[in-house]
Amino acid sequence: MRRLSWIGLLVIILFFVVVPNGFLRSPAMAKALPQARVEAIQRLQDSLAGRGRLKRDRATGLIDFVTLDRAARGSLIATVATHRAKSLAFLREHAQAFGITDPDSQLNLLREQRESRGAAHLTFNQTYKSIPVFGGVIKTHFDPAGNLRAVSGTLVPNIELNHVPSRTSEEAAASALAKVKSDSPQASSLAVKGRKLYIYRTGLAQGIEGQNHLVWEIEVSNNADIREFVYIDAHTGKFVDQITGIQSALNRRVYDGENLPLFLPPNYPSNPFWLEGQAFPTGVGEADSIIAATKDTYELFKNAFGRDSFDGAGAPMEAIFNSGWIPGDAQWRTQQQLTIFGAGLGIDDVIGHEWTHGYTEFTDGLIYQWQPGALNEAYSDIFGETVDLLNGRGLDSPGGLRQDTRCVSFRNPTPLLHVNSPAYLQGNYLAGPAIFGPPFSITGLTGNVVLVDDGVNSRTDGCQTPFLNASEVRGNIALIDGSPNCTLTDIVKNAQLNGAVAAIVAYDSTFGDTPRTMLGYDPSITIPSAAIGYSDGQVFRHPRARTLNVTLKADGAPTDDSYRWLIAEEFLSSGGRDMWNPQCCGDPGKTSDPEYFCATFDNGGVHFNSGIPNHAFALLVDGGSYNGQTIQSIGFTKAAHIYFRAMSVYQTPTSDFADHAEALEASASDLIGMNLPDLLTGSPSGQFISALDLDQVHKATLAVELRNPPAQCGFRPLLAKNPPEDSCVGSQMVQTVLFNDDFENDPSSRWSISREVGSPETFTPRDWTWVHTLPDGRPGSGFFAIDPLDDCNFPFPGEIGVLQLTSPEIVLPRVMAGAPHCSFDHWVATEAGYDGAQLMISVNDGPFRLVAPSAFIYNPYNTTLFGAVPGYESFFNPRAGQPAFSGTDLPALKGSWGTSIVDLTSYAQPRDRIKLRWDLSTDSCFGTSHGWYIDNVRVYACLPR
Repeated sequence: MRRLSWIGLLVIILFFVVVPNGFLRSPAMAKALPQARVEAIQRLQDSLAGRGRLKRDRATGLIDFVTLDRAARGSLIATVATHRAKSLAFLREHAQAFGITDPDSQLNLLREQRESRGAAHLTFNQTYKSIPVFGGVIKTHFDPAGNLRAVSGTLVPNIELNHVPSRTSEEAAASALAKVKSDSPQASSLAVKGRKLYIYRTGLAQGIEGQNHLVWEIEVSNNADIREFVYIDAHTGKFVDQITGIQSALNRRVYDGENLPLFLPPNYPSNPFWLEGQAFPTGVGEADSIIAATKDTYELFKNAFGRDSFDGAGAPMEAIFNSGWIPGDAQWRTQQQLTIFGAGLGIDDVIGHEWTHGYTEFTDGLIYQWQPGALNEAYSDIFGETVDLLNGRGLDSPGGLRQDTRCVSFRNPTPLLHVNSPAYLQGNYLAGPAIFGPPFSITGLTGNVVLVDDGVNSRTDGCQTPFLNASEVRGNIALIDGSPNCTLTDIVKNAQLNGAVAAIVAYDSTFGDTPRTMLGYDPSITIPSAAIGYSDGQVFRHPRARTLNVTLKADGAPTDDSYRWLIAEEFLSSGGRDMWNPQCCGDPGKTSDPEYFCATFDNGGVHFNSGIPNHAFALLVDGGSYNGQTIQSIGFTKAAHIYFRAMSVYQTPTSDFADHAEALEASASDLIGMNLPDLLTGSPSGQFISALDLDQVHKATLAVELRNPPAQCGFRPLLAKNPPEDSCVGSQMVQTVLFNDDFENDPSSRWSISREVGSPETFTPRDWTWVHTLPDGRPGSGFFAIDPLDDCNFPFPGEIGVLQLTSPEIVLPRVMAGAPHCSFDHWVATEAGYDGAQLMISVNDGPFRLVAPSAFIYNPYNTTLFGAVPGYESFFNPRAGQPAFSGTDLPALKGSWGTSIVDLTSYAQPRDRIKLRWDLSTDSCFGTSHGWYIDNVRVYACLPR
């Protein structure tokens, strides 16, 4: 009913599971920078004298790209020296603009790459007191004449922390191992494989402001399907972040038993099925496809770009086919450096996709989160589809250029959903198609909607059959809530078995309100189905909507008969992704699209948001008009060379879409005038990139809005950071503190701790605790109540309960010229909508009651907890339906400090005795493993002088 797991099934086919002055005007540049750095950026801008352009990083607000225009002569710095010396001289001169102070001590030269035509590229890693800075990479780029033409990359500013760890790597390893085990409770043989000390800046991948931490990077793996890099604060021991080391396809762990359920089969590595030089074809279709497409991928990168295998040094390209370990899945295994394919996935674009993850790992090393992760996925789609469309094999016909923004005829059309009754809901609603089952007809299907009840656990998920209300469902349209307990095809098939004529599947709350294509495969499904967003699902399932009657029909939009730009069309004729029109598969085609995925699921939407750079590539290759831009075709040869150069020269592990745009344009500019190698033979192709082609690259970046932040995500902290001054008005009043506690001295004699639980037998024992390690490096001590993370493997009511922290009694003065106010600092990270934090008040020994949102002057409750579903009260928080602090600082699953200010006038009068209580309430299960921190509680009032 509200878990992420079932949504993971949607990724099953999404895979494959890894302008002058204008550059300074984006909204993200509004970050407050020290004046010295503002001036440094302006000096750098002035030094260009209109000959080039700058770009600022969204996460730091500092420069991460500077380049001279192609027509501009000379160098970014006029000095006669080596490439290294010129690089450091430039960075010394403009250090503040990039966020560092001393390039000579803070940057280490990692490598210098020289091209055959004389150009050179230097890569520097950032360090702090000899400790490497994660993602801190800067690259300098020289033309054949030795002129410094561009500088790209991200450096982390404001690093001021204790560089000597307070926690050992062994302590961090234990925490990281426990974290990964809790995430994957069924996994076995998990162990720590590596430990490194880093400076880690949160928010770099998301493109948001973050904080610096000294961390231990702990690699945890089972040498099979799990490889996680966990970052543990080396001072506090707290979890900071986690990045997966597996770039995977389809992300489905369903074992069909057709082959051995082993990651590495018994014949690996001593007894290969086929070796280089042996007879080919082998006669085994899937093996032959993998062998051939691996060769296609190798030759594309070798002949066109001069790269010998994924590591650039001729590494063996090993693959496992027909794997029973991941049936219906395909993966690049970074730890073993091989690819693995489940039955049916040995097809050319999927094979090229997975191998490209390897090339990405050994070039720009894009991390597998947020926009860098979406770029990682997009590059695999881009070169996988390039292999597919150039090799002349597989399902390429019908082909031909795609028309405008049409979806292909091989997919079910988008349903149009119209509510006929009740009257208050009449109108059209967004719906998404299913790739399984028949489509809705043009004439449509009209019927009453019935919420299913299967009688087990989440009763409305339709995972069990027969339904308790099968007689009501029969002949009507079934409404079903998504569930982690079964697949999308399972629940639609169950609706069919219970007599439904169609099914509507409502998304989980964490998946959002934009319906996406439902994926899966079951040829026995004979009823049509559609997906709706979470909010619409909540409206449709409300008791007021029990007379719901709808019409569902095909949208009737014109379609296109071409397999061009479909990913995995040989596995699913409709494709798992559509690079020409990503929205046809529920993915965004530009940054402002409602399909842009903002949540933390899928590592920040790496398989969804990849549609944006995918779309730019397709537009460049074939040309087209989109979003106010008309792009002329530049063809595969030019586009592929531009993208590979961006990947191998300019991009860094944390490059986001805006960095990608700069890298593409810089790469296109670099390649102007070169006779590009043919993508198949490596011979001179006779194709030359021109200034006109560079214009098309720029237009493509504008069309898909690569430089625009996803404003619709609203990535803001849960608590605001700039409280107003709360002072008395008038010279005859003075603010007087009536109560103050910063918890630096043992508060146990002053404060009382209590709890109310649903069941002592199922409630994990815990209370508010006085702690001396606060999040985000905050000094001092405070109180903490945990929001426990668990997996519901216990009887209900489980973790239902309230932890209570009560202040000492506070006596208000006889005379107050101004209202009594309370302020407190806090940090919140709870399961959004289900677990919450509230302030309560008792006056003159009366009962405690909730302090209302209207009483807050600053930082009020941010939400209302979800109301309990009738019949399922035992699952829900005892404060369900009440206002509360709930959730996290998306896109992260953690919080940050803020101050709340409350006016107590409506609750207490002069001479009253009050007590304040901070309550953390939880529902039956799940949580965040974080919770609520409280510090610096003050009660004060304005008194006459």
